[in-house]
Amino acid sequence: MKELKIKKTEIEKQKSFIAKLRANGYLVFKLNDSYIAGLPDIMAIKDGVVRFIELKNKDRAGAKLSLEQVHLHSKMLEHGVEVEVIYL
Repeated sequence: MKELKIKKTEIEKQKSFIAKLRANGYLVFKLNDSYIAGLPDIMAIKDGVVRFIELKNKDRAGAKLSLEQVHLHSKMLEHGVEVEVIYL
C-alpha cells in the first residue's frame, strides 16, 4: 500500500520556520496584521540586522502577494526596508 503524504498546514509551516530562525539565534516576532493591511508575517532580529519576512504557502493555489502587501512592501522599500518573500 502506498504511503499517503500529508501536507503541512500554513500555520504549521510558519511555526516550523520560526523555530528554525530561533534555533539559528534570531529574536523572532510574529506580527499581527489586524491593524495594518499588508504587514509582513515576521520580524526577525540578529546581530543588529532586522529582517521583515512574508511567508507564503507554495501548496496553496494562487499563493501570491495581495495588493495590500505589494503596496505596503513598496512603501517600506521607499524607506530603505526590504521585505523578503519566502515560499514554504
